[in-house]
Amino acid sequence: MPLYEPPGVSFDEYLLDRARVFRAMFPDESRSQRLSDEEWRVQMLPLQFLLLTVHPVVVMQLRHRDGVLDLRITEWELRGLERGYAPASFDLGVRGSLYADRSRGRRACRLRGHLKISITCVLPPPMRLVPKDVMRGVAESVLQRLAEKMKRDVDVGLIADFQKFRREKAAAAAATAES
Repeated sequence: MPLYEPPGVSFDEYLLDRARVFRAMFPDESRSQRLSDEEWRVQMLPLQFLLLTVHPVVVMQLRHRDGVLDLRITEWELRGLERGYAPASFDLGVRGSLYADRSRGRRACRLRGHLKISITCVLPPPMRLVPKDVMRGVAESVLQRLAEKMKRDVDVGLIADFQKFRREKAAAAAATAES
């Protein structure tokens, strides 16, 4: 996504404010709780998988290093599953990064991001009756929709907030110049 950085305002500087970036990516404050300087607990929107509805709760960690904001889920919990439908084993891995790509020069700066989601689970007995191909197709569809929604929310929220950040920096610079 194109990213306009006027002189004196860089996206790298914006990424340093992890709390602000987090609020831009997850604007519904009623579903998140700050745990530390770099971690937040987030109640994700419900996911529907076949006939089940799951309410994931994750701990999202944001770390900044060398102009890149790294995201990862450090803890997770699946709420809303009845005992017989909870997986015997479940592992969720989410890693991502956001950065300003200036490889084509400052005028052609672009917002870049990478996201990798992996799920491993041992299905409960009732779910083992579903053919593997059907299960894989449904799981991939759910993950694809989740990744697309996250990308859309991040793109729209971050770009809008970065524009607001640019205006705030410009207003602060103008106020300083007037003093």
